[in-house]
Amino acid sequence: MTVSQYVSPINRFSDWVESSPDGVFLRQPSKGQWKEITYRETWEQALKLAKYLTRLPPRSHVAIYSLNCAEWFIVDLAILLAGHISVPIYPTAGRSTIDYILQHGDIKLAFVGKLFDWNDKKASFQSYEVISFFNEKEHFKFWEKEIRAETLLSDIYQPKPDDLATIIYTSGTTGNPKGVMLSYRAISSALTTVEKVFRIDSTDRLFSYLPLAHVAERMIVEMAAFYFGAQVSFVESIDHFAKNLKSVEPTIFFGVPRIWMKIKQGVEAKLGGPKLTKFILNLPVVGNRLKKKIKCGLGFDENRLSLSAAASLPESVIRWFEQFDINICEAYGLSETAGFSHINLPDSRKPGTVGQPFPGAECMLAENGEVLLRNGSLMDGYYKLQELSDMAIQDGWFRTGDLGEIDHNNFLTITGRVKEIFKTSKGKYISPVPIENKLHPQLSVDHLCVTGANLPHPVAIVSYLQSWSKENKKSLEKQVFEVLSKSNQQLEAHERINLILVVDEDWTTENGLMTPTLKIRRQEIDKRYAKLIEQNPSSKKISVVWCDTSDLNTEQL
Repeated sequence: MTVSQYVSPINRFSDWVESSPDGVFLRQPSKGQWKEITYRETWEQALKLAKYLTRLPPRSHVAIYSLNCAEWFIVDLAILLAGHISVPIYPTAGRSTIDYILQHGDIKLAFVGKLFDWNDKKASFQSYEVISFFNEKEHFKFWEKEIRAETLLSDIYQPKPDDLATIIYTSGTTGNPKGVMLSYRAISSALTTVEKVFRIDSTDRLFSYLPLAHVAERMIVEMAAFYFGAQVSFVESIDHFAKNLKSVEPTIFFGVPRIWMKIKQGVEAKLGGPKLTKFILNLPVVGNRLKKKIKCGLGFDENRLSLSAAASLPESVIRWFEQFDINICEAYGLSETAGFSHINLPDSRKPGTVGQPFPGAECMLAENGEVLLRNGSLMDGYYKLQELSDMAIQDGWFRTGDLGEIDHNNFLTITGRVKEIFKTSKGKYISPVPIENKLHPQLSVDHLCVTGANLPHPVAIVSYLQSWSKENKKSLEKQVFEVLSKSNQQLEAHERINLILVVDEDWTTENGLMTPTLKIRRQEIDKRYAKLIEQNPSSKKISVVWCDTSDLNTEQL
């Protein structure tokens, strides 16, 4: 990327402040009411807060620990205006992860916002300067009091392309999270390229609910709003998700696979289950009317771009949404590439793939099938981890750790992770992700993990929803038999699943079985259920085993 193409988020947002000062930029819900904040109000609050932050040493690392809200955007903008580096922390992060990021990330000050479990986490912040923007009763500084007397910052930081903008810590699926260093150049390169592909402007409405500590939400929602002036509305709480989404009617909506599957399961539950839903929606007249009503009821009536990223979305789920004229475009990128690489365009989609490279983005496969990426949005490396940085980027190519296939039209399909492949006791290698993508949407379970290292055959472990109960065992086991019988015909002999272990506990970030980005932690799941797997060997006959996890060693959690 040349310097002439470079434009910082600070300069782009200041343009919107100048051209539309009184336009509504942020919308924060509270008790059924929406508080609206204009571009000018956002800018002025950020400038006051930035003036306060000039007390810190130049280029300080400043943490943001909060659920999504308008203040998150204002704080992040203030950190950039003051010339500091923002370090977001997942609101679902555990104590050990928070402690690690605060120490490893050299945090000088932390902003703390609304959270689920602040009382359990606040001890981690006792030795740091903290500004709270949700609770003035705490023994920390309250941001409204601190900035009320401040004047507007006049000497705004003007970042150079290679200046560090943010450190985004990965979710840490296999160990401590790594701090991905993203420059202003990387952010600008991604957003200015997106601008060439999509028309996004101030008439667009975005809905922010996924963690802003994740690169996808940070880029697709926050930075896109800064660059293109799109209006952002926030979710009030998980309980209000459906209500807020319908109220906002976003023109652009981004969801991770679990969100899309939850929406699908919610619709099916209201209509009496997957089979009855399919029957009703296929009725000639009633079905078409109901489809329109469901689309409107979900809040997608004015949606023109639906995106999915962060993990693989089963093709069957994509096809299910198409009946409502909701055409999900899968995208692909990583924290290390500023969330930027591949996209399925609305008029050029290939469900089951993550799309084609954006203009200027390069992709190729290594000899072992690993996906290698090269573009203007590559990270500068991992913070204080030079050896890992050198291993990750070689000759300008980033080694993603993902396995993939590229077709003759340059569509990329992610087939698994290099580190997730396991070998059975028969010496056969298995990639679990494609198998999970076949089974997960058909079984209507909350979580599913295929495992089986050193076993004769792979095993599926599922964590079930309330619809899976011991009262309807027979019908569920019949469903499992039908699904596995059909799916196994499409798998190689050594990949076939004949045993499903049903566990009676949820997989969450709190118990360590899920990452903050809602990905399963395979190693932890293997350790957690090792005893159950050992006690229930797979056989040639398809079987479902309902497991009581109460006697498992809770220390493993």
